[in-house]
Amino acid sequence: MIEDMPTLARDIYAKYVSDKGEISWPENSQERALLARALYGKQLISTFDYWFGHAIDLIENPRPSKSFQRKNEAYKEDKYFRGGLSTLSVEQKQVVRDLVRTIAQFFESEDR
Repeated sequence: MIEDMPTLARDIYAKYVSDKGEISWPENSQERALLARALYGKQLISTFDYWFGHAIDLIENPRPSKSFQRKNEAYKEDKYFRGGLSTLSVEQKQVVRDLVRTIAQFFESEDR
């Protein structure tokens, strides 16, 4: 291993990824594997953040911020969720928001 201490994803990321997002792949195969895992984890968390934000938007807004150009599957899904969630009371919406945020916090704590 690199050291006797475990290497955290944020440490390996900071070591090999510039502020501009440029990646310098290490020569050491163990560090390459750690960097690959860190990059994968960062992308995974970014995806979770997007979807949790989208869930909150569905709860809080009865209409999408931008209208759909086509009435495709994404449109139908959006309409289904917004329609169903718009029937909830203020208190019920808060419970659903709290649930989504609790799940998001669970994933954040797992990342650390």
